[in-house]
Amino acid sequence: MTCCFFLVENTPGGVLEARFEDGGLAPLTLRATRPAE
Repeated sequence: MTCCFFLVENTPGGVLEARFEDGGLAPLTLRATRPAE
C-alpha cells in the first residue's frame, strides 16, 4: 500500500517541509522555506 504524508516543521531558520511516500523511509521531496515577512 502506498502511503503519502507531509511533515511540516517550524524551525528558527524557516519552515521545513518533507513529503514521504511508500512507507516514509525516505523523503520524496524535501524543501526548506522561510516564512514571508
